Amino acid sequence: MNAPDDTVHQQAWLAAVAQYPVGSPLTGTVVHQAPFGVFLDVGLPGVKVLLEIIHYADAPEYDPANPPAAPFAVHHPALGETVTATVFGHLTREIRVSAKPIPALK
Repeated sequence: MNAPDDTVHQQAWLAAVAQYPVGSPLTGTVVHQAPFGVFLDVGLPGVKVLLEIIHYADAPEYDPANPPAAPFAVHHPALGETVTATVFGHLTREIRVSAKPIPALK
């Protein structure tokens, strides 16, 4: 049996997936920076939105045959900055977005 909080979070997650299907635009505010990307707040409690560094608009394309000698030198969006991106996937209570064009979604 699910606890009441689990049911509320599951309902919030299902609403988020319905509101932001793959291919849809999403605008959020940067609320956390990490070495691998930033998390956005889109006003949906219990739902994380992740913009990974490789999906920043100014990130170079990654070529596994020719990896960079140093970590990406990419501008992290600042805390409080508004970011617009495109949804490319859903994980458990996490929406994955990209600020780059996504070939499969064109």
